Amino acid sequence: MPFNLARILPESARSHPDKTVLISGTDRVSYAGFDAASDRVAAGLCERGMRPGDAIAVQLPDVVQFAVAYFGILKAGCVAVPMNVGFSASEAAHVLRSSGARLLITWAGCVEDAAKAAADVGIADDIIVLATPGLPQPSVGRPFAQLLAGTPPGTWPLWQTDPDDSGGDRLHGG
Repeated sequence: MPFNLARILPESARSHPDKTVLISGTDRVSYAGFDAASDRVAAGLCERGMRPGDAIAVQLPDVVQFAVAYFGILKAGCVAVPMNVGFSASEAAHVLRSSGARLLITWAGCVEDAAKAAADVGIADDIIVLATPGLPQPSVGRPFAQLLAGTPPGTWPLWQTDPDDSGGDRLHGG
């Protein structure tokens, strides 16, 4: 039976819109806020030319934005490729190359190695960077806030996948 993990989020947001679902430091996010933010990420990814089945690497620490990016990727029908923030440039390049990632969402704390890896695999222009609070946005990549500026449609067409999909080769709208 076709399913997309991201379908759980809008259903939970309808049932418990004001209930806190994510806590990171002093940040508290409700189901409704999480659902809306991940919709904006999905729209931002689509506006950047990402299509269902595309691999998108996520190299973020344990912060709210990781979950928002992850669910946004799923909502866009793309494949999330989690990466460790401690990867060296060569380790990151290996994962990017092996997964066929078309875009990298990374963190300012590891942006130097991430940028080297992205350049090595030919996606240097496709880096989104989450800045570290209190520090300026790195000169590499586009700010994560640009993904959040995406304009989602009135209702999001969640892409359905079959349980045995291995990267979206059998994706279909739903």
